[in-house]
Amino acid sequence: MRKRSPNQRFRHVKDIFRFFSKKPKAEQTSKATPEATPPGTPGKKKKRRRLKKRVLIPLVMAVAAAGVVGAQYYLNRETEDTVQDYTESEATRQDIQLTLSATGTIEPANQYDVTSTVQGEVLSCTFEEGDIVSQGDVLYEIDSSDAQNSVEQAQLSLEQSQNSYNQTLDSLDDLTVVSKKSGMITELAVEVGDEVQADTTIADVRDSATMKLTVPFNSADVTSFSVGSTATVIMDGSFETLTGTVTAIDAADTVLDGYQIVRYVTIQVSNPGGLSTSSTATATINGIACNQGATFTYQSESTITAGTSGTVTSLYVSEGSQVSVGTVIATLSSSTVEQQVEDSRLSLQQSQLSYQNTVSQLDDYTITAPISGTVITKNTKVGDTLDSTNGQTTLAVIYDLSYLTFDMSLDELDINQVAVGQTVQITCDSLTDAGTIEGVVTKVSVAGTTSNGVTTYPVTVQIDNPPDGLLPGMNVDATIVVDEATDAVAVPISAVQRGNTVYVKDDSATNTDGTMVNGTLLPDGWRAVEVETGLSDANYIEITSGIEEGDIVYVPETVRESSSEEGEMGMMPGGDMGGGMPTGDMPSGGMAGGGATGGGATGGAPSGGGGGMP
Repeated sequence: MRKRSPNQRFRHVKDIFRFFSKKPKAEQTSKATPEATPPGTPGKKKKRRRLKKRVLIPLVMAVAAAGVVGAQYYLNRETEDTVQDYTESEATRQDIQLTLSATGTIEPANQYDVTSTVQGEVLSCTFEEGDIVSQGDVLYEIDSSDAQNSVEQAQLSLEQSQNSYNQTLDSLDDLTVVSKKSGMITELAVEVGDEVQADTTIADVRDSATMKLTVPFNSADVTSFSVGSTATVIMDGSFETLTGTVTAIDAADTVLDGYQIVRYVTIQVSNPGGLSTSSTATATINGIACNQGATFTYQSESTITAGTSGTVTSLYVSEGSQVSVGTVIATLSSSTVEQQVEDSRLSLQQSQLSYQNTVSQLDDYTITAPISGTVITKNTKVGDTLDSTNGQTTLAVIYDLSYLTFDMSLDELDINQVAVGQTVQITCDSLTDAGTIEGVVTKVSVAGTTSNGVTTYPVTVQIDNPPDGLLPGMNVDATIVVDEATDAVAVPISAVQRGNTVYVKDDSATNTDGTMVNGTLLPDGWRAVEVETGLSDANYIEITSGIEEGDIVYVPETVRESSSEEGEMGMMPGGDMGGGMPTGDMPSGGMAGGGATGGGATGGAPSGGGGGMP
């Protein structure tokens, strides 16, 4: 505890006495001049002066007495209730950390509500609350008989749609007219642009390269014939012979005139170019002659027709063209058929999707664990009936407690000092024995929240190895070390004054300039040193140059008045210098303490002003 010296206390008393000994301005300006005195009234002038002196002298003496009492009160306070207005502190080496702190609420690594979108009775349940389950484990089996019926119905609908689509595809194929026989186009019945209906003749095709001759043989002789046997064909009139092959033998007998019992045999011969359907001939097989001759027929003769209605858009052959099976004769166009095919395709696609969805819904009747974790809540048991008409039903809740996480909100002025990977020191009031828990920053969000003009950003912290007892829902305090100075020379923050000045103890130093520190006159024995500062925490600041370890520094303190003396003298608020006169004893602008909040009587120096007399 430091006390003011007698000289200092005397100077204060002297200043106070000088203030109260001043003559009032009214007295100083009340001297009358000879011109101001009316002539003929000298007696009244002297009498007025004597009367004024009688009034003012007691008043001045009363004011002076009040000043002496105030001064004595001030001295008594300095003597009896010594005020400590500064302390000494040694510059020491220590670690200083720049930290950001916030609170958060613990959450699991992952949380999942096990839900159901289907209806039915719960047939089985394989777990209880508190059990640890793995992803994919079967949790519930729901009665799926109704779903099975829906699958069968969807399958039937799909088959019907497929058949309908195939039929429309056939109609689309009918727009391309092809030959079903080989031969020569003997006649074209249409032209490009013609409108045709289904079964309209497009062209005639005849195969005249091969001719057929069907003649009767005695049934008894036919038994020695066989398909593939060689036959000799004799042309009527020219008796020219052609070699042919037996291609068919009737299985039944036929009775001709004269009760001839025969069987017809078909012989195929190549047309040398002169045969027609008007040519006639006979035949022998194995030297056995037929009973009678017959006319030739073409190998094939057919008519090509349109399979559907449409417009002829292209013709690919002309009369006399040789065609084979599958040769395209013409193409048609039909917007009706094309629309039918498209509608049928869409209907088939819809049926396929419906079937797939119905089959997929069967999987919903077997409910598995979506994540690995601990079952926190179980709401449904075997025998319960699920009703999803009002939305999804939550059957259970699973927490993944493999690690824990929480969010801490940081001010916009601090968020740029935080980065993913920084270590976080965590404490929890619910776990007093756990000590400090370590976490790591895993996410710094750029989506801030603004309230009352202040923006904060969430920072996600992960605890990989949470201690036993740390549970979701618990509140924690978190600190992030954003910078650190190790083994630094440090002094209390309040030791550094404006202009980065620190007062260092030096017994030879004197305060000849009347330096004030926080409204208090700096005592002798302290030397001002300009320093460079570094990091600071809540109490200490790093000094990078200017002073050394072990130096004693001046640390000003705020002075508080004792309540007992306020009760005796009335409320006398003061600043760092302490003290002021009671309300009304000093004029406006009178003596006031020079602390951070100002001091002195009501109407004294303004807040933050230095002490002193007006």
